[in-house]
Amino acid sequence: MTGGNAGTGYFIAEQFAAAGATVIIGSSRSPAKAVAAVEAVTARVTRAPASRSPM
Repeated sequence: MTGGNAGTGYFIAEQFAAAGATVIIGSSRSPAKAVAAVEAVTARVTRAPASRSPM
């Protein structure tokens, strides 16, 4: 998912994770924000298969 580290993109990533989708958050501009987003998604959706991909 692009734009998944903040705002609407993050919300959508979290909703997909909650629905059981594997979520991959790209980190082209801010790797730190992508890591934080993955940690937040996996904290809120404990069964979330979320990861970060260096795009």
